Amino acid sequence: MGSTSRSWPRPSASIWGCCPRSSRSWAWPGCSTTWAKARIPDTILNKPGRLTKAEFLQIKRHPLLGRDILWGLPLSESVLRGVAEHHERFDGSGYPKGLVGDAIHPWGSILAVADVYDAMTSRRSYKGPMLPTRSLAVIHGMRGRDFPVRLAERFIKFLGPYPVGSFVRLTNG
Repeated sequence: MGSTSRSWPRPSASIWGCCPRSSRSWAWPGCSTTWAKARIPDTILNKPGRLTKAEFLQIKRHPLLGRDILWGLPLSESVLRGVAEHHERFDGSGYPKGLVGDAIHPWGSILAVADVYDAMTSRRSYKGPMLPTRSLAVIHGMRGRDFPVRLAERFIKFLGPYPVGSFVRLTNG
């Protein structure tokens, strides 16, 4: 559960089905989840083994801590809800509230997909990074259970052809 300093993918607004103006606010939610983890003890974030129930309860606080960090800033309710709900899952198995389906704000679902991809492709104290293509395959398998189907498919379509770390040959000189 250790935090990373990597940037989340920042696709164009049309990929997510949002207006371009709203996508400019996406840097705040990504940063706040990292900042919120700074309020969790390093011994928990960097623990190499399985977390105890008490430790996991502390981890589960970070979505609301992230929202609280942003509370006084001039940000929309959408941003604040997205941060607070980025660990909610489409089937209700997430946290902190166990929201189901459309009760999860779209920004919460968008951040959830990006956060899961980042977690899978990052090195953590308890695991190595997963290849981007394998991570996209896992997200594909999470469609309809953890994330709305269309959202997961848009994310895969956006990153799938050239995931981070891909080699490309430029032909424009």
